[in-house]
Amino acid sequence: AYSTAFITGPKPIIPCPLFLSPSDNDADRGDQNDDKYSSPSSSIDQNLVRPPINIRKESILFSDNPATAQNNNIARLWKFCKNRLPYVFTGVSKDSSSSSSSAAVDMDKNPIGAIYNMVFVRCPSVLAGVVYSKNLIEGHPLYCDVGFGAAGPFEIPPLFVYGVLLIILR
Repeated sequence: AYSTAFITGPKPIIPCPLFLSPSDNDADRGDQNDDKYSSPSSSIDQNLVRPPINIRKESILFSDNPATAQNNNIARLWKFCKNRLPYVFTGVSKDSSSSSSSAAVDMDKNPIGAIYNMVFVRCPSVLAGVVYSKNLIEGHPLYCDVGFGAAGPFEIPPLFVYGVLLIILR
């Protein structure tokens, strides 16, 4: 009844919380506390969890200002960007009563993903919108040719282009 997702070979002799699934708690141990062995990270204090990327070499327990999941360079960079850049670049509004406040909490939990989203999705989309607007003003609309049919290239309506950019940046 041991989980073998990460272990190949014989079962461990000493039951370890890392090898038990929640269903093993009831069958093998008879405990009423199901969440005791539910996952290794649930019983660890979140202030002592290491960050996913840590450049500094220091001890979490013995350092004055250790790098943890909530206190590291990546998290500080994300908080700096979130507080100083507009919504269109970060996806997080300054207004806490908005519907995107749950998105802000999710991004705070995963600052690497938030920075990735900002750098590789939102900034290029804003840049594409600016370049498209400049070309549209100069009289060079966006054309598309699907490659079949006698119609040839056709102009993409600006409302459609701005709608796609709005969906990406919402």
